[in-house]
Amino acid sequence: MNEINSKLTGYQRLSRVFDIGNNANPTSIPSEGYDQEKQLLTSATPEEAKVNSLEARQDTFFHSQQTVIVQSNEQQQLLAQSLRLPALIDYSLMEGYPILAQALNVLSEEATTSGENGKMLTIYSDNKKIKVELETLFNDRLDLNVTLPVWCRNMVKYGDNFLFLQTRAKYGITGIRQLPAAEITVRETFDRETHKTKLEYLWQNQSQTYTQWQIAHFRMLGDDRTIPYGASVLGPVRTYWRMLRMQEDAMLVYRAVRASERRVIKVNVGNMDAADIPAYIQATANRFKKTSIIDQSTGLVNYKFNPASVEQDIFVPTRSDNATNPIETLAGATNLSDIEDITYLRSNLFSGLGIPKIFLAFSEDGASDGGGKNLSNLDIRFARKINRIQQCLIAELNKIAIIHLVLRGYDEEELTNFTLALANPSTQADMLKVEHWAAKMDLYVKATTAGETGIKPMSETRAKQQILGMSNDEIMEDIQQQMVEAVVGDEIKNATIKIKNSKIFDGLYKYYEAGIISQDTLNGEKVDSNSQTTPPTDNNLTTEEPPLGETPTDAPPENATLQEKYIYKNNKLNENLLTLLTELEEKNNKQVL
Repeated sequence: MNEINSKLTGYQRLSRVFDIGNNANPTSIPSEGYDQEKQLLTSATPEEAKVNSLEARQDTFFHSQQTVIVQSNEQQQLLAQSLRLPALIDYSLMEGYPILAQALNVLSEEATTSGENGKMLTIYSDNKKIKVELETLFNDRLDLNVTLPVWCRNMVKYGDNFLFLQTRAKYGITGIRQLPAAEITVRETFDRETHKTKLEYLWQNQSQTYTQWQIAHFRMLGDDRTIPYGASVLGPVRTYWRMLRMQEDAMLVYRAVRASERRVIKVNVGNMDAADIPAYIQATANRFKKTSIIDQSTGLVNYKFNPASVEQDIFVPTRSDNATNPIETLAGATNLSDIEDITYLRSNLFSGLGIPKIFLAFSEDGASDGGGKNLSNLDIRFARKINRIQQCLIAELNKIAIIHLVLRGYDEEELTNFTLALANPSTQADMLKVEHWAAKMDLYVKATTAGETGIKPMSETRAKQQILGMSNDEIMEDIQQQMVEAVVGDEIKNATIKIKNSKIFDGLYKYYEAGIISQDTLNGEKVDSNSQTTPPTDNNLTTEEPPLGETPTDAPPENATLQEKYIYKNNKLNENLLTLLTELEEKNNKQVL
């Protein structure tokens, strides 16, 4: 088999693996018509040279196909850019809707919660130096606890968030500047000479072009129509937001027009000529109107204080003096509480956002929208959406970390020696995971416990494979770790045989023998401050007399207060204690030497 594979190219071996027919055989790929880059191929045998030459032609052919795909993607980029600009305008307007604004706040806050250590981002690395380096970058320079929620909110709102990385050689990333999402264009091109894809970022208003490592592009992937840009969480609800806003406006207009009551006033016109009735009705209606208030300073009608007119009232002429109910009242709209259409559109809005109503404090029925036991299930499902947002953040934070480490001079082997993680916002998910593992371990113990016959239901190895999901290599590594831990445990148990004195408390014993520390202090007892019933007097204070002919500079004067004398006595005790500690340390050093 190895001899057969040695005579085939890599693409031919792929054809054999996937059982591709002769029509798709890579050996039939023509080499004419393709700009094959001239290169020197080294081979040990003529057969190997033939295989290498064929493989080079196949590479050229497949790279040409890749060029066609990238060119098609460039057209897709232009289409995505044309659709993106109107969407960004809508996203800015949609933030003014309270439900959508609160949804953006909830998503950004849940995705950037602080962990147990008070930090949003946790860094794991086997290299302590790299861990300290990244902690300094993210916590001190970039201050993620403040900036990351803002980046996350822009990402979920627009689908993209562009940051310019301020870099400096040997210092790494020194700062970050926010770029406007609507003015940044992503351009992806394919270099046919190097057969590599080139990614650039253009700031159109400033006529600036940035490389891939100068820009941090946070994006929400999910819709192939927006590639290479991200997809906003507001995208699925754009249509329903417009419909809901229009329907709410119509509802307000209807309420303003139809909510008020109107009157039907019957006016007796007797035998009046039909041609004179309209003028008579109009004059009667004018008498019902109240006089407008005239502003004396300007002479204009002050509509601010003008009472409501009765122009909407209906005046009906009648020729009968015995007409019943000369003034009747027409009730206003009685279906003002019927908002099923608003509820329908609003439910679609929540469904498109993927956020339970109760998380936005917008629940009409707590039992149906997540109250009680259903809330934990909703929390776990919502946590999956948050985890997806966190993965988008982590992907670009990894890029920022790698750029910083490269500029700091780390080797390529060390650039991936770290792991970034954001705190899990769902406590229910953590509790469910703990319960799941507890059930697994309980089942493992039962499966590996021998019964009355002395036979186990399952071997230790099989139980670890089937119940704990461990591979053979993981099982062997776990056994080795248990052996090491067993040896360490035995050494700790036998430590008192080999080590008689840890010498940790030698200094404490010396202070006790010297009278500096009392027995009460060693026993952890505190002296009762209220045990002294009478305050000390000047006679209780004892100070050392200075040598003859010397006057202490720090001695209190004869007329010093009691507090000043106590301060002086305390300073003298501290000096004596420091002198004694210095002598003990010198003595220990001499013994060691």
